[in-house]
Amino acid sequence: MYSAGDNIGAVVGDIGSVCSKIGFAGEDFPRCVSCSSFADGMVYQYHVDAQWERTDMELRSAVGKAGAVQDWDMVEKIWEHAAVNKSPAAPAIITAVLCTHPCPNLVVQELMFEKFDVPALFMGRDAVLSCFSLGKTTGTAVDVGGHTTVTPVTDGWVDHRAIVTASLGATALHRYCTLLMEATGTTLKPTQAFRTGCKPRHFTPEHTWHPSYREFVQLEVARDIIETSGRVSETAVDDQAPQFTSVPGVPYRLPDGSEVTVGVERFKVPELLFNTDPFTTAAAGTPLAAFAESLTETDTRLVPLQNLVLECIQRCDGDAQQSLASTIVVSGGGSGFDGMPERLRSEVDLLIAAGAPMWRPKVLAAGANERRISAWLGGSILGSLGSFHEMWMSKSEYEEHGARLINKKCP
Repeated sequence: MYSAGDNIGAVVGDIGSVCSKIGFAGEDFPRCVSCSSFADGMVYQYHVDAQWERTDMELRSAVGKAGAVQDWDMVEKIWEHAAVNKSPAAPAIITAVLCTHPCPNLVVQELMFEKFDVPALFMGRDAVLSCFSLGKTTGTAVDVGGHTTVTPVTDGWVDHRAIVTASLGATALHRYCTLLMEATGTTLKPTQAFRTGCKPRHFTPEHTWHPSYREFVQLEVARDIIETSGRVSETAVDDQAPQFTSVPGVPYRLPDGSEVTVGVERFKVPELLFNTDPFTTAAAGTPLAAFAESLTETDTRLVPLQNLVLECIQRCDGDAQQSLASTIVVSGGGSGFDGMPERLRSEVDLLIAAGAPMWRPKVLAAGANERRISAWLGGSILGSLGSFHEMWMSKSEYEEHGARLINKKCP
């Protein structure tokens, strides 16, 4: 057991597939928010800030498919970038994106205890921490991050048998936005493509860019478009319906200075989370069909969000299903759209109306900015509690009992 009084000053880290958040417990926002993609050059030196203008270097993410860490050296660099090693006396809280399986748990302990010399460590499930951020210990956590994961949480415990995932997430929405804009004749050229958009000594011609860098900076433009103008429709988006054929456009200024109008596209992008028909009806050989095929290359599926929620709840024990349906917690970078909680509640309600009429689905969601950091915020709240010291695994316990003790201290 580790105890440092009421003011612990713990460091909370959430390493996501798109971005990483690191800060101190008790604060409302992380001190460091950085991209989880790295430039990996011929000399294999990592550069944490992906905007660093080495455009000829390959960009790789520290976190791969389904939230699994694929490069622990990158994770170490993220913590160094956040200057965590300058606060050796601070214990650390790591979210579950790093500890999905027992083996990564051991790697995290070795990294934190031996490399960064933290006095204590706690590893929490991101779904549980997202529920904690809204003051809940039981609920169905819907995380729309780089991919989508739906996790049942009961009294702070995760039922691993009922976790469901899908490849539709924030990254897929960014790519879909790019395709829709290109279909209207708008090419999303990033700031780095223009000499006036970066420092002169950093400018490099676009034809010299590495494909991974080109995709990254282009998706950043798409991300900004949908975050500033995207909205979830109250009903299914129909191109032929009057309310969508005459939808008012939202002006958006591109990095080259030109202005485009984002019309029905701002509804069609988030609609993909609830309706995957654009993929199933795409003609063979089209960019959209190729995109859908690339998403299904992994073990994940193209399943609407409401179906994932229902599948997750139905996998759980019968006596827990009603309470899980009544507390659906939405979080993740791909969930920050206006109208998202209301639409999800409506869609889930339609699915369960016939099979489980006694269920009363209720969707809980913080503001758009808080949804993007829900897991980190839950860790910040948890780490600020003075009574939480009993949950820590101290370095002395790590040295005495070994790394496997973490599976009992942080189940």
